[in-house]
Amino acid sequence: MARGDELDSASTSFFIVTGTATSLDHKYTAFGRVVDGMQVVKAVEAVPTDGDTPLGRVELSRVRVEKVPR
Repeated sequence: MARGDELDSASTSFFIVTGTATSLDHKYTAFGRVVDGMQVVKAVEAVPTDGDTPLGRVELSRVRVEKVPR
């Protein structure tokens, strides 16, 4: 979950990380993985940005979260 400087400030923003991001280790919580639909992730990744801000609206219209047995 994305958050501000306060450890308990995560609310609605999140990262979908498509590569190694060791700078996030021990700072943010990883709570899922993409198991289907990677083409959608790649399309979101291809949206032009100004720094971390997309230049166009990226809207998720449907997301399914499932608990996967370990």
